[in-house]
Amino acid sequence: MKKIENKKALIFDVDGTLWDSVHVITIAWGDAIKDHTDLPVNFDDEVLTRLFGNTMKDIFDTLYPEVPAEEFAKVEPYLYEYQYRYLIDYKNPLYEGMKETLKTLGEKYDLYVVTNANVGYVESVIKANGLQGYFKDWMCYGDTKQVKSFTIRALMDRCGIDPERAVYIGDTHMDEEASSAAGIDFVYCNYGMGKAKSPMAEISKPTELLELFF
Repeated sequence: MKKIENKKALIFDVDGTLWDSVHVITIAWGDAIKDHTDLPVNFDDEVLTRLFGNTMKDIFDTLYPEVPAEEFAKVEPYLYEYQYRYLIDYKNPLYEGMKETLKTLGEKYDLYVVTNANVGYVESVIKANGLQGYFKDWMCYGDTKQVKSFTIRALMDRCGIDPERAVYIGDTHMDEEASSAAGIDFVYCNYGMGKAKSPMAEISKPTELLELFF
């Protein structure tokens, strides 16, 4: 595996990269919909896996195209409330070896997170897995209400990150496209939920990041 040189900032995606939360979120969203709407629960783990990486609004619109926006606005707070609570209560785990890998990477690199989730999601990852102090900063779709490439650039601007010395680490073609649009390199996690076309590098397990960056 060819080493990646001259980088300082490693920016991580969450779902399919740091952890797989699909099963817990399927349960959480299903319970929220049953408790607070009359809609059927028309999704399972497989369906959500195909949709993850999009914003919650886009996922909901795909699942329930006939439901008006005002109905989503009513249930949205419950979807987030149940999601955060279940992720913490179920102690959704990181991928094997990820926590130790992050700790080692943090000795040499500045670690960040950018995700299409809403505000509070990264905090749930941190709380569920004892990652306090591992990441220098993070930013979500909920902070910017913009596409992921915009959010990546916004984080880099806020933190003074040089794009030439930054890498985005994710698991889907959407992550790859966002990285390209933001002007930074992309490392593809093939153990996640999607595909990539021409990443800078590809890994099959979290610990391989150490081979790339050390």
